[in-house]
Parts: sequence; C-alpha cells; structure tokens
Amino acid sequence: MFRIISIVIIFGICCDELNAAVYKWVDEDGQVHFSQEKPKNKNATPIRDKSNSGSGLRVYLFPFGSDAKFRVSKKIYCDEGSAQRSLRKKLSSYYARSTRYGNEFLERHKNVFKSAFDKKAFLYEMSKKCEKLESEKILDQEIYDIGKKGIKRILKFENKKERFYGSVYVNLSRYENGKFAKSACEKNYNSLKNTKYNQKKLKARQHGYNVVIINDGKKDSFACIPLENVLIKIFIRSNKYREMQYLQSISHRYTKWLSKI
Repeated sequence: MFRIISIVIIFGICCDELNAAVYKWVDEDGQVHFSQEKPKNKNATPIRDKSNSGSGLRVYLFPFGSDAKFRVSKKIYCDEGSAQRSLRKKLSSYYARSTRYGNEFLERHKNVFKSAFDKKAFLYEMSKKCEKLESEKILDQEIYDIGKKGIKRILKFENKKERFYGSVYVNLSRYENGKFAKSACEKNYNSLKNTKYNQKKLKARQHGYNVVIINDGKKDSFACIPLENVLIKIFIRSNKYREMQYLQSISHRYTKWLSKI
C-alpha cells in the first residue's frame, strides 16, 4: 500500500512539473516580465503550458496558433536516445515521400542504423551541438516551423492581393539568467560586423518589449525579443527586399498579443 501511495505522489509531482505555469507581470517602468517562479509582492498572471514538452517554452507560441510544427530541441542534441528516435522518425518520413527535396542532414546520416561508424559520427555531431548550447548557458531550447496557417495568422497585409512566399521559424531558448538572454542578440550582430555583407539592425520598443531586428546581409533575418531569462527569435526566409518589413510587422503583432495575455 505504501508503495502504491509513493508512486501516486511521484506521478503527481511529475504532472505538476509538466504543466508548470509561466508567470507574467509588469514592473514600475512598464517593462513586461515572464518567469517560471511567481514573483513576490507582484500581481502576476499565470500562463499554463498545455504541451507535453515539460520545458514550458511552447506557451510562447500561442500567437502563431496551434499548428506550429516541432523541429528540434536541446534534449535531442544532449540525449543519445532522443537523438536516435528523432532521426529515425525523420528518416522514415523523408523516405516515405514520393517526391524528396535534397536534405543534406538526412542524406548524410541515412546509414546511422546500419553502420556503427555512421552512428558514432552522428552522436558526435549531436554532442558538439549540445556543448555549444551549454557554453551559451542555454538550459532549454525548442525550434518550431509555424507553417502557412501560422504565417497567415501573424502577417496581415493591407493589400489583400499581397502574398508571402517563404518560411518562418521560432526559436525559443531559456537561459541561466536574463543577462545571457539579453546579450545573445548583440553577440549575433557583433559577430557579423567584420564580414563583407551589408547588415541591417533595428531596435524598437513594441508594446512594452525591447525588440531587435537583424538582417545579416547574406542568409538570415530574425527578430529577437528577450523576456526575462527567455529569448524568442523569429527567423524568416523570404524576399530579401521585404524581410525587414515582414519582421517588423510580425514582431509588432506578436508583442501586441503578449501584452494582452
């Protein structure tokens, strides 16, 4: 009987952790804050994560709708079992398609479950990515593709004939503390300063949030929104002449949603 009660108690604790709330509050300066710990002497609003990820990060996806597709997480890089299960699932889906576009990562690791050498190489690659995240003081990270429905939901055009061609990804990272989250975007930009490409950076205050929008002049454009110790990065790949404009529109609508919850 004691054993059964112990199992029930442990199960209850695990469920509480998986459904951990994220608290939101506004300080005296109007700055919006988020944290997993309820602040003292603050009128904080709990926002519950309804996903089963256990990290509490998916709660920040809500403005994009429920159709966001999970891509990868820190756990996949740092846990050998999770890495292999994720690869097996991706390979199965990839080779089941009638038409396949070249996926360099999957083609490179297609023999992982047939060759001990390839398996060792794959796990080494994952461990190096894990080490990089650890060195950046990232506790949890999840990346999602918001898909066509999410793009339609977050991007509103004044001209109804205008269409968006491209993709939008959301990178959600939880750091050891807010200092690392806030400095991450500046580090990204500073690392590009000495390249030959024409970078662009825009800082804005949107609905109580500090937003940095960066175009590296080569491949990536993204908006950074730090929320206490969580950093939201919205990546966009589309028409290079419009990406900064699209990102401003997306970040403006995203922070507007955040301010209302």
